[in-house]
Amino acid sequence: MISSVRLIPLLARRGRTADLRELADAGNTYAGLMALFTELGQVEEALDIIRAGGNDWHMHGRLSDRIVELLAVRGRTEEAITVAEARAAEGDEDAAAWVTRLRAVEGGA
Repeated sequence: MISSVRLIPLLARRGRTADLRELADAGNTYAGLMALFTELGQVEEALDIIRAGGNDWHMHGRLSDRIVELLAVRGRTEEAITVAEARAAEGDEDAAAWVTRLRAVEGGA
């Protein structure tokens, strides 16, 4: 059986967002982030972040930060907040700051 570390990038490169979301629904946050990168057409950018290495905590943080930025720029503020809140709940202070900034933008819109 192929590991999720190899499967998820393969699914992303093939644009199989539904399969990625199914894995995310089963609790794989990496798959959820890659589903969003796939939807936004940023798979190779995400894989560059992953190739840069680091432990899972920091890699997921960098992926989450980039997703939040991409969603916010595209006006998808609620989705950006959802991603940032999930990361903040794991103790990421940078993500908590994103939530505060995004809520301010959303309130001012």
